[in-house]
Amino acid sequence: MTKRQRAIRCACWLLAAGALLVPQAQAAFVGPYALSNFLLTNQNADGTAVTNDGGLSVVLTGGNNGSGLNGTTDLTIAAAAAGVVSFQYSYFSFDLPGFDAAGYLLDGVFTQLADTNGQSGTVNFSVLAGHQFGFRIATLDNEGEPGELTVSAFNGPASGGTPTPEPAGWTFGIAAVLVFGCHASLRPRRAREVTR
Repeated sequence: MTKRQRAIRCACWLLAAGALLVPQAQAAFVGPYALSNFLLTNQNADGTAVTNDGGLSVVLTGGNNGSGLNGTTDLTIAAAAAGVVSFQYSYFSFDLPGFDAAGYLLDGVFTQLADTNGQSGTVNFSVLAGHQFGFRIATLDNEGEPGELTVSAFNGPASGGTPTPEPAGWTFGIAAVLVFGCHASLRPRRAREVTR
């Protein structure tokens, strides 16, 4: 192998490795599930929903209006298609356990996930197109400190039945094509036999 061939092969491997190192798309609150498409509803609460990382996660903060009465903060949306909703969650609160609770909603039915600081986990559930789902923080007294539910690695079914966003698996294909193409172009060529 000549120096030129070694240099070309090295460049091909570097390009392939670079393609593999391109940041992969992550499940997030984007496209039909962008935070701006959700509806925030407070009932005797002053809760909020924000994303501080471009939609990679959403922090839902429950009510703490000082009323001494119970209340809820909901963040809901209609499913864009039938499929599976999945996400990771973590719960934070300085209030005593049980005074605030966080979970998810599916067609108005609340499933509690946490009521104690530090609880976390992963959730998957199925939806049909148009069904309402989302997240809730409930408070018993609107006092002390609010509960905070951080939702990350969110993925919901998009039109056409594929999750949104799709992982960027195409980078693996690019890397394979680069390696194969470079390898094929550097194979020694056989001399043609000339017969006379």
